[in-house]
Amino acid sequence: MITARSAGRAKHEEGRFIFSQFMEDSQQVIAEMSKGKEGEFSLWFSDNGHPPSQRTLCTIVHDSVKDTPLYSMRATLPGDVVWSAQRGFTKRSGVSSTDRDMCLRTKMPVWNEEMQSYTLDYGGRARLASAKNFQLELSPSTTQALSSETPEEMEEFRTSSRRSRRDRGSRTSRRMDGVAMQFGKYDEDTFNLDFAHPLCGLQAFAIALSASGWR
Repeated sequence: MITARSAGRAKHEEGRFIFSQFMEDSQQVIAEMSKGKEGEFSLWFSDNGHPPSQRTLCTIVHDSVKDTPLYSMRATLPGDVVWSAQRGFTKRSGVSSTDRDMCLRTKMPVWNEEMQSYTLDYGGRARLASAKNFQLELSPSTTQALSSETPEEMEEFRTSSRRSRRDRGSRTSRRMDGVAMQFGKYDEDTFNLDFAHPLCGLQAFAIALSASGWR
């Protein structure tokens, strides 16, 4: 299980989170996310090199959409490192630190005249409207770079929702066309977070938290 707590008490520390992993009876800090002066978020961890250094696991930039109440974001993932609950931080197979970063961007909703609102299909995973609802899709260059991945990796969501695991008896749900991640309000107390390759759970969690200030 991964948890996150806000570490920003002062105004200049807003957007800072510390991520921990619980394993049986132990807890370990695994990464931090900070917000820069220009508003960009950076998720990073300290490697075990000699000397130790900070490695970026994800960068996130938010933008407003002109003449609309909408927000958008761009997320960039390094091509050579990934995190999993079982193995921690590992090198992504078949790539090097010189490979191109992977990029995701907001899938923009479309205006629905009948409902008089912007809408997106969340496959039943978001039932209530919220400024924090969003989907991320792969950029064309990243889609092309991942074209050699197996169909199973690219077609299924992994989900953080306990409700989904209980109701479906599975940790996967069908992926929307071209969508790598979605975050949606299910009821008054529940948001569903679904993500797919090439995102890992830690990256998806951080991206969702970066939108906590969207109103």
